[in-house]
Amino acid sequence: MAPRIVFVSGIPESGRKEIVEFVLRNAGKTLPEFEYVCLEDVMIKTLGIKGSEEIDLSKAFLSVSPGIAKRFEKDVEKVMLAKIRSGNPIIMSGCLTLNTKEGQFPLLSERFFRKHKPYAIIIMELEEGPGEDRLRTVQDINRNHASVISSLFGCEIKTIRVERGNYRKAIRELSEELKRILGKQLGQNPDSSN
Repeated sequence: MAPRIVFVSGIPESGRKEIVEFVLRNAGKTLPEFEYVCLEDVMIKTLGIKGSEEIDLSKAFLSVSPGIAKRFEKDVEKVMLAKIRSGNPIIMSGCLTLNTKEGQFPLLSERFFRKHKPYAIIIMELEEGPGEDRLRTVQDINRNHASVISSLFGCEIKTIRVERGNYRKAIRELSEELKRILGKQLGQNPDSSN
């Protein structure tokens, strides 16, 4: 049986990448062996960005060429094939949609999700403050896209609220969710101690 995907989604402002990588670095023996795919890292490779340039990936992604989205998905496929060979669960981190000045569009196609049916989607959402309509809209679109994927492929969705400047609660919740989901996925009782 091919390993399934746990997709951790969230807009960059939510701190999703930092939270996910902190949890995975500190997981120790609390999680089964897993593979990790960060969509931002694949995008940087696809775009040919070198070094630690500070860059708005959404602008760079669309400004290079119309075919870059297809090339990006092919690059993600290559990374996925290498990870699938391990047989371990795969934790993917990235936004489901890409926010651009022209609007938002899905970062990965329906074909991708049909091939790599996600087992669960965890959405990291930043608590919005007053006057943050753009942030609310972007998060709503990302959440709606997760709902479509869930409807099409029958995966569960969990939302974790991220407090500004305080990632502790989100770190704890994500750690607990990954333990629960990966234990359930592998047929283990996630409540039993190791």
